[in-house]
Amino acid sequence: IVDVDTADESSRDAQLVSCYVKEIFSYLQSLEGTQRVRRDYLCQPVKLEITPRMHRILFDWLVHHRFGLLPETLYLALHIIDYYMTQEGQSVGKDNYQLLGVSALFLAAKVEEIYPPYIQDLVNLTENTCQDSQIRKMERRLLAGLEFFFGYPQPILFLRRYSRVSGATAEVHDCAKFIAELARCTYDSAHLPPSLLAAAAFCLAVELLAGYGRICAQPQSWLPELEVFSGYLKADLLPALRLLAKAVHSGAQEIREPLLQSVSLYPEFDPASPVLQSYSSC
Repeated sequence: IVDVDTADESSRDAQLVSCYVKEIFSYLQSLEGTQRVRRDYLCQPVKLEITPRMHRILFDWLVHHRFGLLPETLYLALHIIDYYMTQEGQSVGKDNYQLLGVSALFLAAKVEEIYPPYIQDLVNLTENTCQDSQIRKMERRLLAGLEFFFGYPQPILFLRRYSRVSGATAEVHDCAKFIAELARCTYDSAHLPPSLLAAAAFCLAVELLAGYGRICAQPQSWLPELEVFSGYLKADLLPALRLLAKAVHSGAQEIREPLLQSVSLYPEFDPASPVLQSYSSC
């Protein structure tokens, strides 16, 4: 297995810190247990006022009104919402769920963006349903709930790593990004660790594109190199693959605007796709 971190000219670029990349990603994976989102947190151990349908509506709304922000910003905002609901969900009701969403987006933008949106932009976005004083108050609650920690890794970091390790084409990478982002907006996939979500999205993208005769630049969906650099065997991905396939199968036509503006819906995302059928029927 070729060590991609030392095999090309980029390893000589000091700014890429190739000599530390393995330790960096090992550390990122260790952080996945710090703010774990509990599976089915809206219903267990106590049924909350917020429903999975409300969850999808809020996330769809945030995606549609994203202000052209970075993918990392939206990923972080979605994580903040899910983790806060895991910890403090009983304090959130229908009347302030949208407030939680815009406050999480505002907070994430301050962390990830060079120029975050103005708070008045968010007030206008909600058509004055949420006032700036309410957003600031909710921000303080979120900061306390997160204990001021914003280092939780996002799937896009691992996805870039897997694409580099496997030498994936741009089409595979873009398709995997679309799948990961679509699945991340789905309540059933909220509990997946970011590295596992990215791995399953990448594997599913390769299988979908290969199934339709696309050139994927790799002979199989999960290479030995990916097993080594990700720590996941193909068998480890199967539960996540089923969740992602169901998300794509049922949600590709429902989301109003993909997170990736450059990605249109491939024919592979047709519900009749054999790959989607094989996983979603499991």
